[in-house]
Amino acid sequence: VADMAAAGLSPDIVTFTTLMDKYATHKDEPGARGVLQRMEAAGVAPSVRSFTTLIKACGDDVAAAEAVMADMAAAGVSPNEVTYTALLMIQRGEALGRTWDAMLAAGVVRSSRVYA
Repeated sequence: VADMAAAGLSPDIVTFTTLMDKYATHKDEPGARGVLQRMEAAGVAPSVRSFTTLIKACGDDVAAAEAVMADMAAAGVSPNEVTYTALLMIQRGEALGRTWDAMLAAGVVRSSRVYA
């Protein structure tokens, strides 16, 4: 990102989300969250894909992933099927049921991806 700025270029949503994805690959939630903060500081609003990528960066940390869902709601971004699936994949017990119910209540269309 610094190299882009030095070249007179501004990173966009794709640039920031791609960087977040690299942190998510290594389950590095703090690193991915840092990119999200830089994105917001640059005036770029996170997308559903940005937040979903951050959930994936949380690894098995259900509390962190649920906090991302709360941040997403506060930002006015609605989760989609991929977002809910990322959360469902790490949850267990009652939390799993709550997320499933929230997905149904939101009218998110489910496909075979959710059932995989």
